[in-house]
Amino acid sequence: MDIIVAKNAGFCFGVKRAIDIVFETIKNKNGDIYTLGPIIHNKQMVDKLRDMGVNVIEDIDLIDKGNVVIRSHGVSPDVYRNQKISIGNINLIDATCPYVKRIHNTVKKYHDKGYEIIILGDSNHPEVIGINGWCNNQANIISSIDDITENINCIKKACVVAQTTLNKNLWGQLLPDITSRIKDIVVFNTICNATEKRQTEADYISKEADVVFVIGGKNSSNTKKLYQICKRNCTQTYLIETVNEINFNNINSKSVVGITAGASTPDWIIREVINKMSEEIKNEQMSVLDEEVINLYEGDIVKGNVLRVDQDQVIVNIGYKFDGVIPKNEILLSDDQQLSELFKEGDSFNVYIKKVDEKANTVILSKKRIDIENAWNKLQQAYDSNQTLIGKVSSIVKGGLLLNIDGIEVFMPGSHVDIKFIKDFNGFMGKDFEVKIIEIDKSKNKVIASRKAVLEQAIEEKKEEIFSTIKVDSVIKGKVKSFTNFGAFIDIGGIDGLIHISDLSWGRIKHPSEVLSIGDEIDVKVLDFDKEKEKISLGYKQTLPDPWEYVDKKYPVGSIIDGKVVRIASFGAFVELEPGVDALLHISQISDKRIEKVEDALKVGDQVKAKVMEVNKKDKRISLSIKETIERQTPKNNKSGNNKDKFQKEEMRISIKEMLPDLDIEK
Repeated sequence: MDIIVAKNAGFCFGVKRAIDIVFETIKNKNGDIYTLGPIIHNKQMVDKLRDMGVNVIEDIDLIDKGNVVIRSHGVSPDVYRNQKISIGNINLIDATCPYVKRIHNTVKKYHDKGYEIIILGDSNHPEVIGINGWCNNQANIISSIDDITENINCIKKACVVAQTTLNKNLWGQLLPDITSRIKDIVVFNTICNATEKRQTEADYISKEADVVFVIGGKNSSNTKKLYQICKRNCTQTYLIETVNEINFNNINSKSVVGITAGASTPDWIIREVINKMSEEIKNEQMSVLDEEVINLYEGDIVKGNVLRVDQDQVIVNIGYKFDGVIPKNEILLSDDQQLSELFKEGDSFNVYIKKVDEKANTVILSKKRIDIENAWNKLQQAYDSNQTLIGKVSSIVKGGLLLNIDGIEVFMPGSHVDIKFIKDFNGFMGKDFEVKIIEIDKSKNKVIASRKAVLEQAIEEKKEEIFSTIKVDSVIKGKVKSFTNFGAFIDIGGIDGLIHISDLSWGRIKHPSEVLSIGDEIDVKVLDFDKEKEKISLGYKQTLPDPWEYVDKKYPVGSIIDGKVVRIASFGAFVELEPGVDALLHISQISDKRIEKVEDALKVGDQVKAKVMEVNKKDKRISLSIKETIERQTPKNNKSGNNKDKFQKEEMRISIKEMLPDLDIEK
């Protein structure tokens, strides 16, 4: 009989993380411990935790105090806002799977942008209920073709996500129909990578096996999906929760038995099934993963305890008839690091058996092999969950940098070192970087990392924070980042806003550098913002006094002012009295003589003296007159003119007397 055990059977990353968090909470117990709903869909594990003092509640309001663990399915935002949590009576411990948390963030982001949310999954599943809460419970939840109604056609723009345990075939059936109905649509395949692998393995095993056992809780969504996949290929497929449900009458010595397990199935239950089969059927070949070791063989992994640390090797007790030796070259060491710095007597860890030499009474061990394997697992988990890791720059190579992450050489392309272009990488040598794994292939020993992705995420988070807090007309701090001909870009804490050149000064300027300098820290006023387009309009002059506020007192009607011509139009000239205050000198008020064009009398830059004729503070208008400042020459003030008149009159009098001598001219 052959037994095929799925490599990815049992706890997925998210469930294992949640269980570990519960056990850590038990270890550091400070008050009663509860889980909000069963921590996993496995009665045996839930019962085991209950025996350890961990109880299940369905609503936080059912308790007054204690520690409450959120399971990997996640919850809606209402849970986090519970008053008992905010006042500190209840300590909330979040064990939401990072995959699910990422879906929450995606749904909230696009819901806030005005997108309709479509979730492919089971509307009654706690994970889907939690996701729906992040869009105010307004999602369209689709689990079959029948759920795709005409209502979908009315949606203008949508964001599509999936329950992490959704069958990938169902995803493939539903998605094309949905995308064909909506013009503006963004799609995120949020089916968990581990779920897809588990379902692919189940499909393969059930085609090869005569009998298949799917181990897991009968209420578990992902376990039921595995059962459906296997049943389709193998009629003798059985869904069991424990070893006691196995009917060995269905198995004979020639059977090929397939075993897989849901994401909520503990390892010890899987092992019980395998061990029971081993006891029932003797002398059969079994290809079982992670089986208990009876004797030592090359390739086995065992627990070791340090007995002695030498200069070039570490002696370890592995519970065998003679001790094991870890040579220095089988240990990951940093530059110039000594073994004594890394190990001390009594340390316990797993080791890999490289060679068993019964004749020489030696077992050669490797810790490096274990550490490298753990490092690969760590990299894979970081990739699967979109988490960040710390890597140290070990060398500069063509096209980028090489990082060391727990002994694994990781390549970072030059385009992923920073958001901006970096010409010289020499300054990065030996530095620690927080990075994301963007590609991994263990079979090819290939890992690619990105620091740029971390920086972009930080910017996105900062944008989200800023857009959720800023308000129009609020005054905030900013730093002058750069100039363009049309304005200045201001860093307001991780995101740039624009001050248009017209909002830099109350006066007329040609370039922002006339008012500000790069690096200046200034107060700016939020004039407007568009979260969807990620644009923020700022004002600088709005934080300064308005020069028109007191113009009626500074430039009263009838006063004589000095100003500079700053602009000429066909109907007159504009005179700057001070920055931000221009007055109009109409063409009819420029001279006491008629002029055809303003340019005949004035040009830009001329200094003029004019009389204030009108001040309209409300409409921001001031009228001036040069003509009114020109001193008028009247006849009564012209002495030479009076003498001339007198002379002319005398001449006339004499002439008439000569012509008419008998006339009395005086009379």
